[in-house]
Amino acid sequence: ESIINSLSQLPNLKVMSRSSVFQYKGKDTKPQAVAKDLKVEAVLTGRVSQRGDGLAISVELVNAADNSQIWGQQYNRKLADVFAVQEEIAKEISDKLRLKLTGAERQQLAKRPTENLKAFQYYTQGRLYTNRRTREDLLTAISYCEKAIQEDPNYALAYAGLSDAYMNLGVRGYIAPIEARRKTEETARKAIALDENLAEAHVVLSHASQFYPANFSLTDRELQRATELSPSLALAHQYLGFSFVRQGRLDEGLAEFLKARELDPLSPIIARGVAAAYYLKRDHMRALELLRQANELGPAFSVHS
Repeated sequence: ESIINSLSQLPNLKVMSRSSVFQYKGKDTKPQAVAKDLKVEAVLTGRVSQRGDGLAISVELVNAADNSQIWGQQYNRKLADVFAVQEEIAKEISDKLRLKLTGAERQQLAKRPTENLKAFQYYTQGRLYTNRRTREDLLTAISYCEKAIQEDPNYALAYAGLSDAYMNLGVRGYIAPIEARRKTEETARKAIALDENLAEAHVVLSHASQFYPANFSLTDRELQRATELSPSLALAHQYLGFSFVRQGRLDEGLAEFLKARELDPLSPIIARGVAAAYYLKRDHMRALELLRQANELGPAFSVHS
């Protein structure tokens, strides 16, 4: 996930979203099949095993056209070296794909959200619970993110994770909207104060502005900033699509939903967003076909939505 986040910031590289990619986790799916599903030209596969404080990591970058190896490497490192390995892998991928990066882009690619391993572990645990979306899981996620912040008070990504958990508590009615807005905005702004270039923080700040009363100007500004910072962040395009549609800006909303779908083609939520935009544009036949496709991808509602 950290590698996806790093590479998503590069403007000349289309990176598939975590939600689509992780559907293949633990499955023995051939790289060419994955590439066909996701409509990509190259696939990065990897395995990680831990024994004590040792890590064994193997990665392979495969050309989807002929199944040939573009690059492969094995790493045997200490757990404390995980950040360095992530940085090396991201750099190797950009080099092997012959991406022409500016100095600023190379610097951003090498940037580490934290140097504190324990903080990183707490944060990743928190994100795991946030993705489950139940009240108990979201409260557990908040606890883990707070522990990460205690370990590293300058960990902007942990503040963004905390903000996301509060936002989900409010969206699902587990806390009052006014409390959700205050806590979501407070923690998102803290994340941005620590790292103005953190796209995830701008996304969650945009959500704070959608609690009553809605502030579409702030929502759109923050989401557009997020898409500038991380062009492959499907969630930013998805939420921007929702915002535009709510304002009656249907053509702009549809364009953002289509960008999100390109980056996260296996998301039933995004597929329904595309269908809704076509329906509101009175293209009912296309909307119905897209809803059928969305139903094949997954249920209309779930605790993970």
